[in-house]
Amino acid sequence: MTKEEAKKALEEDLPKVSQFSPKMASAYKVAISALKGGEWIPVTERLPEERHTYEVTLQGIGELEGIDNEVAYATWFGNKNNRKNNWLYHDVNNWQDKEVIAWKPRSKPYKVESEEV
Repeated sequence: MTKEEAKKALEEDLPKVSQFSPKMASAYKVAISALKGGEWIPVTERLPEERHTYEVTLQGIGELEGIDNEVAYATWFGNKNNRKNNWLYHDVNNWQDKEVIAWKPRSKPYKVESEEV
């Protein structure tokens, strides 16, 4: 079973599970969220709800249109009426000529697990 198939199966069963066990429904939601982790969310579909720094995909506009997209970090400031100017870009050259087209939560850094003896 692929991750996508597992996610779909959990999403399909969630309404039934929710009727019988709130605890299991919560576990299903955590599992679905984990399987979705790392997926890009187009800004046309949804914008962040909270002010945080996110990983974003930038697309060139104007003179830079047609260049390859690039990944960067940007902080969302929350005005959903004006998508382009609600992002503070981090370490991005020519940011005026770029637009966020998708975003996702930042991944957590790798953490070495200590071995118990």
